[in-house]
Amino acid sequence: MTLNKEGYSECGINVKMGCSKIAVHTAIRNFEEYGCYADKKRTGRPRKTSRDDNIMTLTVSRSPTSSCKKVQVTPIMKKKRLEFARIHQAWTVADWNKVLFSDESTFQQFTYRHQHVRRPIEKRFEQRYTIPTMKHPPSILGTFN
Repeated sequence: MTLNKEGYSECGINVKMGCSKIAVHTAIRNFEEYGCYADKKRTGRPRKTSRDDNIMTLTVSRSPTSSCKKVQVTPIMKKKRLEFARIHQAWTVADWNKVLFSDESTFQQFTYRHQHVRRPIEKRFEQRYTIPTMKHPPSILGTFN
């Protein structure tokens, strides 16, 4: 409003402020009519949901129907992993250097259709919202060293 009071035109204000002519015009008109820059009260149907529902809407819009695929780790697998970790806990770098690591590529013979799941936010890896996958589906395994 200072620039308007100093005698700048709407076009001059928009160039100086770096905004559109209509934005300057609307701001000046609102200030003259209402004495402030605040928007008028919106018309239309009142809101029936809370603002927290925006989180749900955002989550669904990012991934509306896709599920999270996660290899299911059974209690037996967890026990074996913990046992392995305890056995090798004291290994040195020299011990690990004796181990041959290799990359494996899996070529699946069968493809699976996508299943769609709706889930709440922060519940991605909960058991009931995941689709169990097989660790080793029927496939051809190629090893590359």
